[in-house]
Amino acid sequence: MISVIVPVYNAQIYVAKCLESILTQDWEDIEVIVVDDGSTDASVSIIKEFVEKDYRVRLVTQSNGGRSRARNTGIENAGGEYILFVDADDELTPGAIRRLAQAIREEQADAAVGSIEMVYEAHQELRESDAWYYTIRQKGTMIVDDALVDDFHCSACAVLFRQSIIKNNALRFPDGLCFEDACWHWMYFTCCQKIAFVPQPVYRYWRHPQSIMAATFELKEGVAIQHLYVAEKIFAFWEARKELASRPQTVSKLLEAFFWFAFRYSQDFEKPRAVYECARIIHRFKIPVAGWENLCRISEGNLSFLFPAKEKDQSESDLRNYARFLQIKGVVDRVLPHGSHRRYWVYLAARWGWKIVLRFTGRTAK
Repeated sequence: MISVIVPVYNAQIYVAKCLESILTQDWEDIEVIVVDDGSTDASVSIIKEFVEKDYRVRLVTQSNGGRSRARNTGIENAGGEYILFVDADDELTPGAIRRLAQAIREEQADAAVGSIEMVYEAHQELRESDAWYYTIRQKGTMIVDDALVDDFHCSACAVLFRQSIIKNNALRFPDGLCFEDACWHWMYFTCCQKIAFVPQPVYRYWRHPQSIMAATFELKEGVAIQHLYVAEKIFAFWEARKELASRPQTVSKLLEAFFWFAFRYSQDFEKPRAVYECARIIHRFKIPVAGWENLCRISEGNLSFLFPAKEKDQSESDLRNYARFLQIKGVVDRVLPHGSHRRYWVYLAARWGWKIVLRFTGRTAK
């Protein structure tokens, strides 16, 4: 049996179409676990109609905790040999489950990965890059190594996973973080030996204006930097398995890629924090930075390439200010743990205070 897990939060506009795309698949042996994550709209009423009509649909409710927690709840309630994730505002393409199930069974693979078809309500400019990223170029079954894991999309959707691998490795999505799919991708697939690929589109992904990726591209505060926290989760997972030291190239490459994403899509006042978090991760895990010029500079505190200034004096002043920032950040980290409400309000007050200082001293706060 295949357990299809659908996390739902205020998806009344989309959830019916999503569930219909699952229930009309030409593969009967499924259970659909719909996890309502504290919706305040009509989502639950719509889901209950499907529960009454189709015995394969089961509703699980919880207080709002985010998509990762909802998916984890689905995993804990899943009884199938395989697991498939479908977001409530997306759909499966016709025949998707059959293609994935046949691929994973016939090849005795640890996962089956399919292509994703994109539909745009926002960010049309991403069409070309999306087409490259979400299209599976591999064919058949391949033995897993880090280069392969890095060579296909990291969406947790459009993939059929083995429940046994999830259980045996105690895999869960990172609670409270955005970009949870990237974390799951690297943790799950580095526990695998063989992957089957399905080049045909099995999943229809809608780019909505209110999505996390839309917030990232629009530089919403506090979003892009979470790429670095995701990297930290992945490295901690490998460290616990005593695998971190055996993949130095992957670790350095991943950290540099995640850093540049976080830095590029952060607002100017957040960029020093992104640099600090990258340096902290380098030192925590003793990341090998030799041969990685940018990571080496960050590790050594040579940051002029990230914060260029027209005059040398201004550049040195900015670096001194950044050093003070690190000192203050170190104190805050010891006193206020990550994720605490007190930490959030202290940071919020500090940012607004800094903006006020800049305004009164004649500089611009960005």
